[in-house]
Amino acid sequence: MLRTQRHPAEGNRIAPIPYLHPVRLPSFIITSLLFLVAGAQAPLAELPMTMRGKLLFIDVYLNDDPTPLHVLFDSGAGVTVVDSKVARERGLVLSGALSIGTSGKRVQADRSPGNTIRLGERYMLDSVELYLMDLAHLSAHYKTPIDAILGTDLLSRAVVCTDLDAMRMRIHDPKTYVHTGSTTGLAVTELDSGTYGFPIQVVPDGRKDTIEVLVKLDTGADNDLTFYNHAVVAHGLMRAGKRYRGVRGFGAEPTITHNRKGKLSSASVGGRTWRKLPVVYQVDPVNALSKHACDGLIGQQLLNDFTITYDLPAGKVYLEPRK
Repeated sequence: MLRTQRHPAEGNRIAPIPYLHPVRLPSFIITSLLFLVAGAQAPLAELPMTMRGKLLFIDVYLNDDPTPLHVLFDSGAGVTVVDSKVARERGLVLSGALSIGTSGKRVQADRSPGNTIRLGERYMLDSVELYLMDLAHLSAHYKTPIDAILGTDLLSRAVVCTDLDAMRMRIHDPKTYVHTGSTTGLAVTELDSGTYGFPIQVVPDGRKDTIEVLVKLDTGADNDLTFYNHAVVAHGLMRAGKRYRGVRGFGAEPTITHNRKGKLSSASVGGRTWRKLPVVYQVDPVNALSKHACDGLIGQQLLNDFTITYDLPAGKVYLEPRK
């Protein structure tokens, strides 16, 4: 079949234009292309997660030991920490110490370089530097053994998805990963101690104006939102003359802090809005002296509302609201 078109330069002459038939690829080529796309998206590893309270735990294999460690998944920790007692039992080799910032204060942690970590059946991390701290107070508080804390130093080496509906963690190659979800990635900012955060919108208690605050992404915190002392003052988050209930807190080291508990009118991020939201104001003098590159943290109580993909190598986090 031919179609015709008039050429202005040739008067009324009619030039035939050939009709282009659609090209049909053989089924084996289509199958191969689909296989390649699927293969590029196949996870490097997939492993089960367990939940204790609001916190997520995974099994991690250290060096050549066949017994896994029970590890807290903590995006609020800049480094990966092993309990001191577990490190002695596993015979980790020590080499110096490092000052580590925690939610309470800075502490000295022994350093163990040159370790190997395995997640799932296939995903191996070599030359891993681990830090040793006494985590017994965390194990006692959460009533479960916490052998180690997986921090962003390892989380940022891959693309990691936490799927709470399937209770699975999937690890992808950052060089080939393409997000296929329905949401746009949130740009994350690198904060102090190698952690990451993003902006959220909040309406403080007793007010109608919306303000934007930068919060650290902290899966190791089992509450909703926490604001640091400097943000409480700068944004006027606590109402003058109002009485607030006290709340105790602690972090990776056992210093007890005494803070205040209140509520926000609302907070919004990733297509979700929460109203009358519980919040902790870190106003203890220990916290007040701490220096932070953000206004506070968003904890696992809120993060559990999403299937989260941490693409830290690309500077993005995807929050897919769960049904």
